[in-house]
Amino acid sequence: MKTSEAELPRRVLDGEIAQILRLGVELRANCRIHDRESLDELCRAFDVVLLACGAVPGEQLTAWGLKATRRGLVVDRETFQTDRQGMFAAGSVIRGKSMVVRSAADGKEVAACIGQYLRGEKVRAPENHSRRGWGASLRRR
Repeated sequence: MKTSEAELPRRVLDGEIAQILRLGVELRANCRIHDRESLDELCRAFDVVLLACGAVPGEQLTAWGLKATRRGLVVDRETFQTDRQGMFAAGSVIRGKSMVVRSAADGKEVAACIGQYLRGEKVRAPENHSRRGWGASLRRR
């Protein structure tokens, strides 16, 4: 379902994005990952990569060199880390189809984990981490 201008005014969204960019975050929206080589290139270019790309077929995840179940990408259930150094994932890519509100909650939690990672800290589950929404096929690494 598309969000209306009344629900989220464009100026508010643009302001939030601008604030994030002022912090030094580089956003690469609509970045196509065709194969493992293009994913490797993306990982070399950044300290952290967050896959928040919607549901992806398991065979595509495997082609990228990532572990997958029939529902989605395998990540640590508490930290959203993949088995690849510096790569995190959240939302439908880890669960298959899921509710937008769950993906948004993942975004908040994974941001805390990425912050820990970038500060060189041990990455742990955020204080208010919710395990709800995890499918049975997702396992701890």
